[in-house]
Amino acid sequence: MSGASRAVLLVLVLLVLAACGRGGDAIGGSGTAAEDAPTGPPVPVIVPTTAAPPPSLAPSHEVAPTPPPAVAGGDNRAGALEFAEYVLELVAYVQIVGDPTLLDEVSLAACSGCTALVEQTRALSAAGGWVRGGELRALSTSSARIDSRTWSVSFTVRASQQRVKESAGSPVRTIRGGRHEAVIDVARDQGRWVVGRLTLG
Repeated sequence: MSGASRAVLLVLVLLVLAACGRGGDAIGGSGTAAEDAPTGPPVPVIVPTTAAPPPSLAPSHEVAPTPPPAVAGGDNRAGALEFAEYVLELVAYVQIVGDPTLLDEVSLAACSGCTALVEQTRALSAAGGWVRGGELRALSTSSARIDSRTWSVSFTVRASQQRVKESAGSPVRTIRGGRHEAVIDVARDQGRWVVGRLTLG
């Protein structure tokens, strides 16, 4: 993975899943009842519905992003940049496939942005929703060392259009693309890179 010219995928929408109840439809006949028919209230009939399957994954999303070789290296700027770019790809991947396990595995407990994204992704998947699109091109990248083991990497990116379905019964929302900022703090922890902060906006 390279720097500002690299195209990466990232989902920037904050998914808020509203809890709502849905009951079955009661269907009653409108014709003349037979003389020996019961005269009680009509019996509700539940009509099953089949939700449309999500769109097929693009070939680039069928395989998880691969951590760059620098992840196994020492604490340096190049390694921090490579890992931060990998995290950008991973954020998009876990939401599109609906499984945040890979992101969860490289996130520190103190990373509230990581925790929120993991929980939202799991909730979206459990509700029968999905995310497609959200391609980003990095316009600029900068980094600064915070302490002896932590780097803060900032990205300015341009996002393409994406589609979001928040639950099996909800309509598909189209999110227009635009310019966004992302900040990812990465640190060395027990010989590997981890995410300590993730902000997208």
